[in-house]
Amino acid sequence: MRGKQSSAHTSAAVWQVEAEILEVLDGDTVRARLSLGWYIEHLATIRVEGIDAPEMPTEAGEAARLFLVALLPIGTRVIVTSKTKPEKYGRTLASLLLVNSGGDVASRLIAAGHAKPYDGGKREP
Repeated sequence: MRGKQSSAHTSAAVWQVEAEILEVLDGDTVRARLSLGWYIEHLATIRVEGIDAPEMPTEAGEAARLFLVALLPIGTRVIVTSKTKPEKYGRTLASLLLVNSGGDVASRLIAAGHAKPYDGGKREP
């Protein structure tokens, strides 16, 4: 899966790489080591695409972070798929799939009640 890229039927290139989770920062942001192939790695801060988790340091924000820590312990392997440039805070906006189960991280956060669907528009309270 390393370095897989496609631009068919889209205006932006889509890239997909395997990564290792290094740290969970909050309910929708992680630090990961991306494997780009040929023994090349890149450290990235990744915001999970398609969701909005409560902000830290609220009680709901801490609960979302702890859920994500349990779902993505340090060393967890994920597939990172992105089709955008870094967002306004410099983070990579991407979907994350668990390598072992294929589970979608955003869907799991939503199903557990720790995040709401979010398309990048105005946030609902």
